Amino acid sequence: MAVFDSRWEASEAFELDRSPLVAAWVENDRLGSEITYSFRGIIRKFRPDYLVRLANRKNARTGTEGTGQSGTANEARVSS
Repeated sequence: MAVFDSRWEASEAFELDRSPLVAAWVENDRLGSEITYSFRGIIRKFRPDYLVRLANRKNARTGTEGTGQSGTANEARVSS
């Protein structure tokens, strides 16, 4: 059983579970995985929602982000 912050995260977990391309995945809760990046000269950190091991043995990190405003589209990001 997992606790999700949003329906988007729950949907993403469902798709990870059913995908034949995914060998394993874990929620990045208290694991501390971060992606450091620079945006407009400011160093920032992105904390992906899930760490994924693909069937081809590559790793991926995924996250679902939104603006928090009703009626706006959320965005899914995947990095390898």
